Amino acid sequence: MKGNICVHPEADETFPRLKSQQRGVLQQMFGVNDPMIQRALTEPANLGYIKNVLGLTELVIPGEESRNKQLREIQQLLASAPIVISLHPSGVAHIEPARSDVGAQQAAPQLGAMSESGAVGAGSGPQTQQAEAGFPESPVTNHQSLPLVLPSVPVDQLLDDHAVEFEECKRWANSDAGQAARMTNPAGFANVRAHAEAHLRAMRASLAASTK
Repeated sequence: MKGNICVHPEADETFPRLKSQQRGVLQQMFGVNDPMIQRALTEPANLGYIKNVLGLTELVIPGEESRNKQLREIQQLLASAPIVISLHPSGVAHIEPARSDVGAQQAAPQLGAMSESGAVGAGSGPQTQQAEAGFPESPVTNHQSLPLVLPSVPVDQLLDDHAVEFEECKRWANSDAGQAARMTNPAGFANVRAHAEAHLRAMRASLAASTK
């Protein structure tokens, strides 16, 4: 193809480009009594955008800082593998970075299948307790113990908002970015999963303490 060619984008007048237009669309959505739309408006991942469009930059959204903190931690977790603590029959603990096969085992289950209610209602047998703790299942004898798989970035039992940060880990794991990491970086994905499970264990412990 030769000659001078000029290309101009075709504007769509129905697309809300300006903030004032986006604000108007949001205000219309707030008035729609549709459960799906209301759920989208209260989705934590959308609250920052909504706050920006409405010009309420000083508005404090509960859990927003914990969510942003967790997103930063996920980037750190992706850069390394989880830590494996193996207990030898002699009683000596051995700490080492997770092997690639451990990362694959940890990455296999979906975070979306994990739920706090299901965890609390689980059985109390040895294998159930090990599964609740987030340890990878493997065939072992009575003289062996399953390795502890811990994240390289630990959770803060006292100061973290465990519910918010766990939900952010689960949201990320099921997003396009999380699924891409699952395929291309299984060790990093396993590290994020171990971190999410640490938040889940902290929630269980808090719930158990409150029911005593």
